[in-house]
Amino acid sequence: KTESQRVKKYSTFIQSLPKVNRTTLETLLQHLYRIHQCSHLNQMPSEKLAAVFSPCLFQTQGQTPQETAVVNDLIRNYVALFSVDEERVQQMERENGFITRWNDKKDATSFPPQFSPAGDLIFAVYLEKREPENCCLIKVAHAMSSAELVETALSTKNMTFDRDDSWTTFEVIENGELERPLHHSEKILEQVLEWTRLDSPGSAFLVLKKFPLEEKTACDLKRSTKSDCLKFSDGSSKLLSGHKFQDKYVALFAEKLLLYRDIKSVKAEKAIHLASVRCYLGLRRKLKPPTSWGFTVCTDKQQWHFCCESREAQVGWVADIIRMK
Repeated sequence: KTESQRVKKYSTFIQSLPKVNRTTLETLLQHLYRIHQCSHLNQMPSEKLAAVFSPCLFQTQGQTPQETAVVNDLIRNYVALFSVDEERVQQMERENGFITRWNDKKDATSFPPQFSPAGDLIFAVYLEKREPENCCLIKVAHAMSSAELVETALSTKNMTFDRDDSWTTFEVIENGELERPLHHSEKILEQVLEWTRLDSPGSAFLVLKKFPLEEKTACDLKRSTKSDCLKFSDGSSKLLSGHKFQDKYVALFAEKLLLYRDIKSVKAEKAIHLASVRCYLGLRRKLKPPTSWGFTVCTDKQQWHFCCESREAQVGWVADIIRMK
């Protein structure tokens, strides 16, 4: 029989199993499938896994070529056999990509996430400051949101959780120079996976702090506008030293950050679509910003730097950008 014919027959048999048996088999095969996907690191492709686990899945000795071949099929075709949706498949690929990049980093031993014996990812989360006494270790499931992390961490510290307190998860990168408040619905694991792209992922960490990020309705966001004169730099080396930041009139409107030459300009020089950006409080010191209050807007390929005249203005811009996203 062809592989597709075998998979169809396996699916029929799996559906006939009692629910508890089917769930147990699905959990085991998902685990083995993910190990197989990282076989370039662990030297355990599906064939080897099948040889090890076939005795566990058959009432016979489970060591005949036929039995091993069946388990090999089950592992390799886990996604099709259990109708795993595309979103979950992509999530597993991202997590496996994280493991690969994490393994490749020279400073991997200092990279914050660690693995439990069961394979779960464990993160050090700090309360307000990165100090040992403020640290708690949290097991992060693939679907854990920022709000769920806050509640779990505060409970671990025996602190009462009240949503009105505005506790927010921040990711801190670049040796503490940049920190980003996460929207309460953002998935923690997806954000941390991006740390492996940093030159020094070991310097990144999660911290919980109070931050005013109250919700606005979709109607309010569509009508809302924000504008001010800010100092701006795109990090270009073309500008003469000492003139890296220029005066720009900046407006936040219709899910875009619009940059104008001045307040009288009608046409924007640049339009930054917020859907694809991340917004951080802070600026890299090497940019020599003209004020102490700034924020960084970035994509994977580009960064834009803005300076404000006060801490209040800095926080206001970042909060409004995150809400509008």
